[in-house]
Amino acid sequence: MASSPNIAKWLGKKVQIREDWEEVKVGIMTELVFLKFEQNSKLIDKLLDTGETYLEEGNYWHDNFWGNCYCSRCLDIPGCNMLGTILMEIRKFWKEESENRNV
Repeated sequence: MASSPNIAKWLGKKVQIREDWEEVKVGIMTELVFLKFEQNSKLIDKLLDTGETYLEEGNYWHDNFWGNCYCSRCLDIPGCNMLGTILMEIRKFWKEESENRNV
């Protein structure tokens, strides 16, 4: 219901995080990203068009879990790039689905 992404981000910082968030966040993000692509075939096509390219969520807001931050403060901190990893896993799934339909 937020009127902008910035407001949504601000509101997100006001909610209480579930106790098991650290254990479930990757699974939840994977499911949500999968659903995003499942609902939009044009997004699937764009993702498949990336081929085997390494996908990285680069940022400057110090997020070294979901992506890799490139600010001067974080340059020496290796990021986990979990969002990029999730996208590559989803790309692999849709590639295999596409290949199976063409068999």
